[in-house]
Amino acid sequence: MEIKGKIKVNSVTKFVLLNYELLGQFSDGYWENSRNQSERFLSEVEITDGEECTEFEAPYIPSSYKGYNVNNTELLSYIGDRMLIKSRLAKVLNIYNFHGIEYFVERFNEGTTVEDVEKELNKLKTSSSDYFKNKAKLAEVFLNEVGIENFVEAINNTNAYTMKDMRKDLREITKALKNTKLLK
Repeated sequence: MEIKGKIKVNSVTKFVLLNYELLGQFSDGYWENSRNQSERFLSEVEITDGEECTEFEAPYIPSSYKGYNVNNTELLSYIGDRMLIKSRLAKVLNIYNFHGIEYFVERFNEGTTVEDVEKELNKLKTSSSDYFKNKAKLAEVFLNEVGIENFVEAINNTNAYTMKDMRKDLREITKALKNTKLLK
């Protein structure tokens, strides 16, 4: 894949929101059937640190791209809880990469216990499906790295990152998307 654009954000939570939730919502989620066709550009972007903005190479600047409001209440009613948990984990544990563990992470919400995590991991490990066994291996590596207690503590740390914090991040992402300019 040739990178044709960059979306710059200045926090781990915004990075995770964009990379692990919003880009998917643009291409095959919430805006999938909209008249706005800019998802074809979004599949070729890189999320980086920096002054918040969106940059594209000259022939690839989609004018309709500026119309996304990622702080949309209807969108959040569908996936807001999932977005909040991922963002909270990102902030508390300083995690930028959820690749391979998204399926596992999405199984939990506030009120999760160590026993819940162990039960889900065991369920995946003992599955007859190689797909789920692979998910268990990836989750196990992740949990060994961050610690199962830290994982649970981060999910349940409702003061560390709230819905209010996430909505603020989403407003800033919307602003960055509207601030589209040419790559230098």
